Amino acid sequence: EPVESLTGIGTVLMLEGEPVRVRPVLRRIEPTADSAEPAILISFEESPEGMAAATDTESAHAAETRRLREELAGTQDHLAALLKALETSNEELQSLNEEAQASSEEIKSSNEELQASNEELTTLNEELRHKSLELTQANTTLGNIQNSIQAGLVLVDRDGRITRFNALAVRIFGLLDADLGRDVRRVPCHLPLPDLGELVGWVVGHGDPLTRLLAHNTISYALQISPYRGEDRACRGAILTFMAVTELRESEERLQRVINAAPMPMAVHAVDGEMFLINQAWQTISGYSEAELPTIAAWTERAYGSRAPQVRANIDRLYTLRERIAEGEFTITTRHGEQRVWDFSSAPVGLASDGRRLVLSMAMDVTERKRAYEDLQEAQRLAGLGRWSWNLVTGQHVWAEELYAIYGRDPNLPPATYPDIQSYFSPDSWQRLQAVIETALQDGLAYECDAEVIRPDGGTNKLNTRFGLYRWHVMDPIRFKQDLRGTMQALGWRMTREGKPRYLALQDDFASTAF
Repeated sequence: EPVESLTGIGTVLMLEGEPVRVRPVLRRIEPTADSAEPAILISFEESPEGMAAATDTESAHAAETRRLREELAGTQDHLAALLKALETSNEELQSLNEEAQASSEEIKSSNEELQASNEELTTLNEELRHKSLELTQANTTLGNIQNSIQAGLVLVDRDGRITRFNALAVRIFGLLDADLGRDVRRVPCHLPLPDLGELVGWVVGHGDPLTRLLAHNTISYALQISPYRGEDRACRGAILTFMAVTELRESEERLQRVINAAPMPMAVHAVDGEMFLINQAWQTISGYSEAELPTIAAWTERAYGSRAPQVRANIDRLYTLRERIAEGEFTITTRHGEQRVWDFSSAPVGLASDGRRLVLSMAMDVTERKRAYEDLQEAQRLAGLGRWSWNLVTGQHVWAEELYAIYGRDPNLPPATYPDIQSYFSPDSWQRLQAVIETALQDGLAYECDAEVIRPDGGTNKLNTRFGLYRWHVMDPIRFKQDLRGTMQALGWRMTREGKPRYLALQDDFASTAF
């Protein structure tokens, strides 16, 4: 404790026959320059008041006891204070221990989080390594692809700086590996391209491709500048491709000669409406010269008149084709005013040398065939000839309109199927007819039989049925495994007294032929 001195409990000593009361005294001695710690001086001193009380030992002891009790009480109070301070310190220490434990748990949790982060980082590093390998492989593949295409390729950024090029591009530009990052306008070029920078800037600014034909010595090149877009579809630069088109132009010329010599009308037209090529058959049949049909608009106005806008709309859809389609029949007007029917079909034929999409349209003049068909229809109507067909696989029947009239059936109803046909004949007639039909289908033998038709009004008609099959030069006949077609004609006949048939004028009797 920071006190200067303490006085201990006194006692009575006999010195030279005289009682003397002595007590110990402790004094602090401050440290000197040579000593870093303080010292304690213990001395035994005579109590000044002890001489008078020495003769009364009991009184001295009583006084000493009181003093000791007082000191004990003070000591107890001091110890109580120390215990209270110790309890407070213990509480503080316990609080510190709890805080330390909480900090330890936080450190443990932080360590676990750090370990998880390390594991995630390890996984990310592994993924990054795989991505780096994939990127390396992709770059290698891209390099192989760009060097394998049969065209010079140069990739530039928005500012026209070269970022990639392949080996064939060296023929067009004097490129070296050191030219990567260099402005393409500052690289020597063997083709006449003084405005190359402006062309690249136009493509980057508008986002549309651009094509130009160029020549160097005896070689023709097609330059195409296309926008290079990033994942966000924003234009990040341009791709320049240089393709030698000398052989392509020769191939186009050969194709033009073939198309021009074709016996059917053929025309090649571009997406912008230009008639790229019209062959001789087209000009001969339509009567219009190539000079009179420079565009699709000119052709539709001359050939279709008021229907031209609708036809042009159909033609515009052809430029998105990916395969050949049949467009159907269209009636055109020739230069001489004649109406002819053309059956059109079209197919995409790629790009022209200047980059335009091309479509080949072919037509078959079916005017005479349609006229012959119409004449046949009229002849069948006048002759009472009804056509029919029977699909042996699906069982589908198709009847011509005249056949309904022959059978006396409602033409709004569907054709009768093979089992339903049985109800059209008398039982004996159906049995004979079914037998010869099965024989014909199985053996390929022609048949002829008489049959009696029962009409819806209850009347009956005699029917003479004939059936035959085509034969090749070999013995096996052509079998009707899928389709059976035929005609039925009302000839009219009667039996003579001798029992022989005699044909009369057209009546309600029938003859049927399958072929």
